Amino acid sequence: MSIFRKGKDPVLDKESSSSQLTQEMRDLITATRPGDKVYFEYIKAKMASGNDQSIRSLPGLSFTIQ
Repeated sequence: MSIFRKGKDPVLDKESSSSQLTQEMRDLITATRPGDKVYFEYIKAKMASGNDQSIRSLPGLSFTIQ
């Protein structure tokens, strides 16, 4: 996750080793202001059930805070 904030230094490459956001990531998102941009990149996913348990890459997500 990366956050680009208006008028402040960007917060780059915060990572989680699980399927959940870390507390640090949550705190950073909570501190965003309108106009800030939040990016999630290098997302990996695995099906919760079924025969195919391979890990797949997903496209990145970006949000502009309103």
